Amino acid sequence: MIFLTTLSVDLPNECELINSFFEKGLDVLHINKPDKNYIQLMAYISAINEEYHSQIVVHQHHDLAEDFILKGIYVQQESRINLGEDFGLYVSNFTNQSYDVSTSFNSTDEALLYKETPLSYSFIAMSEIKKATEAGFKVKEVLGLPMSFIATEGISVIGVGLIQKMGFDGINLSNEIWSSTNPVSLFELMKKEVVLNFK
Repeated sequence: MIFLTTLSVDLPNECELINSFFEKGLDVLHINKPDKNYIQLMAYISAINEEYHSQIVVHQHHDLAEDFILKGIYVQQESRINLGEDFGLYVSNFTNQSYDVSTSFNSTDEALLYKETPLSYSFIAMSEIKKATEAGFKVKEVLGLPMSFIATEGISVIGVGLIQKMGFDGINLSNEIWSSTNPVSLFELMKKEVVLNFK
């Protein structure tokens, strides 16, 4: 699977680009706009074609998942820590309504702390588990967790095959795409590599 996370700041014609990415095979869009209020984020989502709303995950204003019937929510690390023991209940409130709930982990040790939490998937930097996977283990073998793991940070076209061999379930792109002079063409290249390597 191929994921894309927005930048925190808006770019020119951003929602038009997002519609193009979906047309080219984007599986899931993560919207991370910490400076937008509820109404502003509603307007942003409304600018994306409605047919793709079920493939969108919001990082802020989680109630929008229900308002727009989105794919799910992402819980920021700070929010996850602040919720403490209530984090599992917060996740269940959404997963029980068939929404995906995701987060990110800074290390494998951190991920293991949430082995009883019904997360749908999580982002984890490749570098965090590279040493373990170099010994021949796969991501899920290293962590022993049932959730899916999505590789993030510093992903290149030529690195997609390695990511698959490490046992990840997909890739998450962000700066790699948004900083490109031709983001749609680069996305298409990435998508081709994902289709070739993740079957």
